[in-house]
Amino acid sequence: MAGEGRPVPGGDAVAVAGLNAFESFARRAVLLVLGRAAEDASTYTPAIVKRYLELLRVPLFVWSLEDAPPERSPWGEVAAVGTRIGLRTAYARLRESLDSQRVLWVEGRYLPQEIVLDPGAAGVELVR
Repeated sequence: MAGEGRPVPGGDAVAVAGLNAFESFARRAVLLVLGRAAEDASTYTPAIVKRYLELLRVPLFVWSLEDAPPERSPWGEVAAVGTRIGLRTAYARLRESLDSQRVLWVEGRYLPQEIVLDPGAAGVELVR
């Protein structure tokens, strides 16, 4: 199995999907569905791609088509969706992530550094 320090199938595609999701300015997530291992010439390792998505604030969900998740994966946590209950559980987590995301547009001529949150704005993060 490929390690954290080596490119694995899908690394480049996941990075591009993350960038496309980021540019959408909407609720977003990247879903990587793993099947049987295949050769790939990706440039980026899972560790680099995961960090990139974190910086873009794009959640990554990794699903496996098998009945049980792999013991170890360079992508981290993998949800097995090879059964109905596995698929339902994984979908519920994805849906919950998307439902909790909010995008706020502020009309006017404001510089990002001029916008501040009221002290009572609990559970809200300002991302510039």
